Amino acid sequence: MVRLARFVLAGGIGFVADAAALWLLLSVTPLGPLAARVLSIGFALTVTWQINRHLTFAPSSRGIAQEGARYGGVGVATSIVNYLVYCALLFA
Repeated sequence: MVRLARFVLAGGIGFVADAAALWLLLSVTPLGPLAARVLSIGFALTVTWQINRHLTFAPSSRGIAQEGARYGGVGVATSIVNYLVYCALLFA
């Protein structure tokens, strides 16, 4: 139960990191909403990986690069769906 709560906390922090990064990128750069969203998703993915790595899950026997690639692979797959929904909402 504690692991689930930590995982939910990491996701919530990731959501806030994503929204804050998107807002900042749109406010202070010439990036449009589509390009800025790619960067904000990447930032949020990195934030949640670090939180989950240090707080939620037990230490891994994998190296940091292998662990990051594994987490990133799953994260990129889910982020594609997230990005497509975001694009659909923008164009609706």
